[in-house]
Amino acid sequence: MYKIYLFSNQNRMVFSSVNISYPYKGKLTILLLNKKLQQESLPDFNRIEVFVKNNLEVTSKIISANINKVSIKNFYVYIDFIESMDTDYIFGNNIFENINMILMRKYRLWLGGNEDKKFHWLRSCYFYNRHHKSYNKNITIDGRFIKTKNDFLCEFSEQLIGVGGYFGSDLDGFADCFDTYDINDVQIIWRDFYKNSFPEKNIILEMLRAYNLNVVV
Repeated sequence: MYKIYLFSNQNRMVFSSVNISYPYKGKLTILLLNKKLQQESLPDFNRIEVFVKNNLEVTSKIISANINKVSIKNFYVYIDFIESMDTDYIFGNNIFENINMILMRKYRLWLGGNEDKKFHWLRSCYFYNRHHKSYNKNITIDGRFIKTKNDFLCEFSEQLIGVGGYFGSDLDGFADCFDTYDINDVQIIWRDFYKNSFPEKNIILEMLRAYNLNVVV
């Protein structure tokens, strides 16, 4: 669930959404869940902050931006905002599009994308779930779906934490997450381990065992 905050000099409005899109440069379209909001009730807002609440009810900020105009029509809020380097990254890498999919709570929606798309999926998981507080201690990862390093990172984090789980978007980040989240008691079954091969596979297996995870292949 998204939480959207709109600010003016004297007022603040908060509302929720499950879908945010970026149809044009400098514009946001937000599905409005509160149908009571009307155009005439809007003060002169000048700033927006967007947060997302993950499956553990932990909230993370995605963007903060100055805005020029806010309007409401047909249950959607339309926002013209002033772009910055931060917003360019968010919208240029489809972060909202991916988080919209994560909020559907379906597993392996990252399958079928190319390596760039899977990397951006992992970065979207960072924005969605970088503050996770718990994890599964017995997991099974399916080697049929693990053909690349990014496949592994997507599959591992999803099985460990849940849909939208984050545990690194590259191997450096993967290693950092072990230190950040103090995970060392996970039992892993890597089903169909020999089904596919990729250059980093043995390195990943060594890393898992180096952090005292029990891996069965």
